[in-house]
Amino acid sequence: MRRLIETRLFALACLSVMAVLPGFTQNSTGPASGESSVVIREVSDFKSLPLLKAKSIRMSFADQSYEDGKHFAYLEGLVGAKVVWKKPVLIPEDLNLAKTDVTASGHQITIISQLPFSAAYTSLTYTFDGDKVKLIATEHGDPSREVVDQLKSLATSGTRSAFDRFAKGDNSIMYPGQYVHRDAIETLLAAGHKAALKDFEAGRVKQALERLEIAFDASYYLVSLNEDLPGCDGKSPVRWLEAWTTSAIAMPAADWAPRLNDYGYFLQKLGRNKEAITVFETVIKDCPERTAAYLNLADSLYKVGSPKSARANYELYSTKMAREGKKAQIPARVLERIN
Repeated sequence: MRRLIETRLFALACLSVMAVLPGFTQNSTGPASGESSVVIREVSDFKSLPLLKAKSIRMSFADQSYEDGKHFAYLEGLVGAKVVWKKPVLIPEDLNLAKTDVTASGHQITIISQLPFSAAYTSLTYTFDGDKVKLIATEHGDPSREVVDQLKSLATSGTRSAFDRFAKGDNSIMYPGQYVHRDAIETLLAAGHKAALKDFEAGRVKQALERLEIAFDASYYLVSLNEDLPGCDGKSPVRWLEAWTTSAIAMPAADWAPRLNDYGYFLQKLGRNKEAITVFETVIKDCPERTAAYLNLADSLYKVGSPKSARANYELYSTKMAREGKKAQIPARVLERIN
């Protein structure tokens, strides 16, 4: 059902011209002008409906079609250009008539209307027994929002295999500029980072590392639905930064650096110091004010047997801490390894 709706929404996105009933004019000023705008939509597969001697069926939407305070459209049966019967159709909410489609299946009629510049839609389903058109179901959805929400869920609690399956699926976002932006990426990363810190504080360092990796990959994948990026190979700070720093996202280093620094720290705690060094160097290159990264880099360099490079970074760390008025917070090992 979702795929059918997405196909119809894509067709609606391409719709640019509204049919206007002869004798009426499109009116942007509304009912106050005294003219009524009427939008016509042919009913796809209308032959499955009771024809009542009509040769074709259409739906007409008029901005002044109110009865007892309720808004109605009209299902119309035609022979040639002549309307031979007309049935009121209750419209319970406003529709974007510029992007509205009407189809039939059996004795059911479905109206799908898409919001302007959005993948959000309203679907109204009716039955038509040849006498009355009865509303039986109302549905609201947004397939593009569903993709974003699913990625956030994966970033927060999804497994690696679940993310990989999702990333290999046929996912797309209509009007990507409305869904793929800095706030969306920030929200996703913040949720994944929070979950990772919870794992780390509970002593689950390996799980914390994997949580951040999935969150970072999910953010990359989301950006790739709007930007032309290389394939998502995962576990690559260079790849992640390509996504976070695109012109559409332009995330400041101060926002992503703490998360990437924590990722390096988790690697360090798991004894993967060579990988951690690459991460810390990336953080320092783009966010040199991130003082903790110098300490983390120095610790990893020391552990892989590079005491001279470690000492240089311990000294940078100590200098920055002193300038920040935090000299008393410098760990004892720093002074020991400098001296």
